[in-house]
Amino acid sequence: MNRDVKEITDWLEQFRGQELVITKLEQQDEDLTQVQLKEVSLDTPAHAQDDDYIPQYELVLHGDGIVMNENQAPLPGKKYEIPLQGDWQSSIEESTLHLTTDRAEYTITRQ
Repeated sequence: MNRDVKEITDWLEQFRGQELVITKLEQQDEDLTQVQLKEVSLDTPAHAQDDDYIPQYELVLHGDGIVMNENQAPLPGKKYEIPLQGDWQSSIEESTLHLTTDRAEYTITRQ
């Protein structure tokens, strides 16, 4: 079932102060990121209405985090951005959120 943006941000808000693991699958490349969630925001990038390449919204998860690649680097800017553009789908299953956009598939799980 597709959820609207408010339902998604409300669902994420309940996990403030908790650790989330984000799995992003894009063109057969999988990235894992851990975030200690401090805040959730929905941003509208500048010029989003003028440019089809710029997403209409960005779901932003703020907090300390680690990009869990070979080197385990700190999360840049202490935020994780998910562009919501075009036709995207979402579903929620207890402690897991699934988002599918035109560019990638995201799974956000509370640890």
